[in-house]
Amino acid sequence: MSLSENTISILKACHPVLEANREAIGRSFYQLLFTNHPETQNMFNVSHVTTDKDGNPGPQMLSLSDAVICYAGHCDQLHKLGMLVERVANKHVSFGVEKEHYPVVGNVLLQTLEDVLGKEVFNEEVKAAVAEGYFFLADIFIAKEKDMKKTKE
Repeated sequence: MSLSENTISILKACHPVLEANREAIGRSFYQLLFTNHPETQNMFNVSHVTTDKDGNPGPQMLSLSDAVICYAGHCDQLHKLGMLVERVANKHVSFGVEKEHYPVVGNVLLQTLEDVLGKEVFNEEVKAAVAEGYFFLADIFIAKEKDMKKTKE
């Protein structure tokens, strides 16, 4: 299975808008995740998901945004994402991420993008394409992490 041409086109068109909103996406995502799903807080180093005294986002906030931006820019060249997938999957396994977390994160991401970008930019067509792209990538992560866990056993 692969992404539809329409989804690829929309994700690539979102790339510059995502880049322009990098910090806001990272800050908003974790604020919304922890508000709506406080049980996820223990999966993160608190200093990495909070802003500093000057309002600068923590490193995990930027890592999330950078991964979203990278995926939007390379969704038609998945082979270029291999190192990113490997690195993130390793972290997910070490922090106990399970496949059940992906829908939670996906829904928070969609809401974050709507909040940050606004409904004029993040309209229903864009939201559907981002959802397709997210769950396609989530399936890749789930499979990779399952293999990693089997290897550790």
